[in-house]
Amino acid sequence: GPVAQEEAWGTGDGRFGLGAGLIVAGALFLRLYRIGGQELWLDETFSWYMATTPKLLKELLIENSPPLYYLLLHFWTDVFGTGEFAVRALSTVLGVATILAVYAIGKLLVGRGVGIVAALLIAVTPLHVAESQEARNYALLALLAAVSYLLFLRLILGKRSLPTEAAYV
Repeated sequence: GPVAQEEAWGTGDGRFGLGAGLIVAGALFLRLYRIGGQELWLDETFSWYMATTPKLLKELLIENSPPLYYLLLHFWTDVFGTGEFAVRALSTVLGVATILAVYAIGKLLVGRGVGIVAALLIAVTPLHVAESQEARNYALLALLAAVSYLLFLRLILGKRSLPTEAAYV
């Protein structure tokens, strides 16, 4: 509800809520700009293959990469298609989610202002933008690392809850 959103993103006067919204909008723009303009490169083609093969489970047994990204991409392409834009857009969503997790880390450690600055920095970091435009598992790995760190911080800072503990495991 509105109270939870106010608690997560701002002070109620609109400053931080507006700032977070602008950061997310800007991050989406940077990540979506020309995302489907180039053909898939070799590694992305492998991701496309893994997502679209009817033998996905068999391939996962012999592939040496973690399987979660390929499973997510498989279901993603079932819904959004297999074109360059669609295949890369999953990484965009994961990259933007990472920005939100980094905001939460900064807010938890220092305060809302630091969370906003941290979110802004990762939103415009060229490497994170590039990884959020590639059909590879890099954006997922960044998100999982950020969420894991956030959950760890919540546990050691005494903000324990059953959902936090369960998610961290």
